[in-house]
Amino acid sequence: MNSVQVADAVRNGDLDAGLVALPVDDRGLDVSDVAWVAEAVYLSRTASRARRPITVQDLAAADLVLPEVRSGDLDPTRRQLLALAQNAGVALRPIVEVESPAVALDLAQRGVADTP
Repeated sequence: MNSVQVADAVRNGDLDAGLVALPVDDRGLDVSDVAWVAEAVYLSRTASRARRPITVQDLAAADLVLPEVRSGDLDPTRRQLLALAQNAGVALRPIVEVESPAVALDLAQRGVADTP
């Protein structure tokens, strides 16, 4: 489940608890931080683009495939990416949007587009 769906399921009583990526709408939820170490991954069809840290300007210039189309701009990862882009004065315009992160990774691996 996407973080938005998990938060809604907890809020509706369908789940007792859930683990989500922030930010999500936390109205009606008791949210606590969990110590978490994560590594951001960027998969590119252009090897040279993935050899160095990716900037938001790099993302804006790339052909992108973004997952979580059903949650759209409510998805926490998309919200973070869109906020970074807005603050940098650029726009992210994916050429493909899919529901599953696994499908986004598969498309990037096949060379269709890059995915963060």
